[in-house]
Amino acid sequence: MRRPLAFFALGLQALAVATVCSSGHGPVTLTVNKSSVLVSSPVHVTVSGLDPGEGATLSVATTDAGGHVWSSSASFKADGNGQIDLSRATPSGGSYTEVDGMGLFRSMKPTGQGPLPAFLVLPGIDEIDKIVVTAGSSSVTRHLVRQFYGPGVGLTRKRTPTDAFYGDYFSPADISTRKPGVLIFGGSEGGLSGTTEAAQLASLGYPALAVAYFAEPGLPANLLDVPLEYFVGALSWLSQQPGVDPAHLVAYGVSRGSEAALLLGADFPNIVHGVVALVPSAWVNCSFPNCNGAAWTVKGRPIPFDGPASGEEALIPVTKIQGPIFIDCGDDDAVWTSCQNSNRIKAELSTGFPYQHPILEFPDAGHGIGSLVPYLSSSEPAALQGRTLSSNQLARESAWPQLLTFLDGVARS
Repeated sequence: MRRPLAFFALGLQALAVATVCSSGHGPVTLTVNKSSVLVSSPVHVTVSGLDPGEGATLSVATTDAGGHVWSSSASFKADGNGQIDLSRATPSGGSYTEVDGMGLFRSMKPTGQGPLPAFLVLPGIDEIDKIVVTAGSSSVTRHLVRQFYGPGVGLTRKRTPTDAFYGDYFSPADISTRKPGVLIFGGSEGGLSGTTEAAQLASLGYPALAVAYFAEPGLPANLLDVPLEYFVGALSWLSQQPGVDPAHLVAYGVSRGSEAALLLGADFPNIVHGVVALVPSAWVNCSFPNCNGAAWTVKGRPIPFDGPASGEEALIPVTKIQGPIFIDCGDDDAVWTSCQNSNRIKAELSTGFPYQHPILEFPDAGHGIGSLVPYLSSSEPAALQGRTLSSNQLARESAWPQLLTFLDGVARS
């Protein structure tokens, strides 16, 4: 599927526009080191031509698919060379307060009358950011294209009941070398999630399929009696796609989806060769939203869950997984104790588990660290946020490159 041409053309046109004004001391220059970049990749923004100590304000704005304007701004003082380097400068006020080269991009919030969206989402469409520096009566404008997926990435939509599963598949531009295929699914929110992660991973060379397993047409209405074989079917299809290494398939689950990912690795080691379990549970939990049965089944039988089952019976047998495991958690998780769960998994794996199993623990992060793509703006619900408004954002900047390193290790294993 091609990116909508109207938006792509707008991006090209915007890049050709640069307003260069002059202050009383000479021209002010706004430099962005890239004109087009993946949304998960950082850019380097600098301002020069100011007087030492002179104040300036930088702002970023974009419009989402629903027509809502998102914006951020921050004030700075020029250094002794008359420059502001966002990777080193501390804001004196504005949308964020830490030294963060991507702070303006991750701290945009929707403006206008409510109800306003919680996330800046442009599925399949490039984000066009307008960057402006204002110093006195002078202003300079640049535009940046931030890509939902990179050039040449293909999109295949699979929809039940015509297809055996409901999802979006993103194939890399270069399929000449086989890479691990990643199956991504979310948690109790239901529906199709994980498409941003899948699009970014495919842009970086990893074939990725995001699937829903309930709350979409043709699927169960709730997280109740979901067969693990549903995911196995999606993995089997993924393994047959060009550029996918069928010997290196990864199940990637978030929150309640972490249970399915870990169970798939334990019960189907012949098809699952690595697991990503984000803000996980160490135990199988009951159905959702009504705790009136099993969430998961295998071979038609309900998988024991914590409650009617003893704790040990409901403990996910992670030591049966035959491949590396990647886990993250937030100590300020208000949904459940994901770090306590991670520590229990760590204890289980400490008895001779032969594969790498990095466990990232972020003291200030919340349940929202289950979403790993960095530099995306959002107004996360309080239950997901963590200790501060930027806790999850800063954790993502650390976790995302470590996930890529993990997948690179899977590819070499």
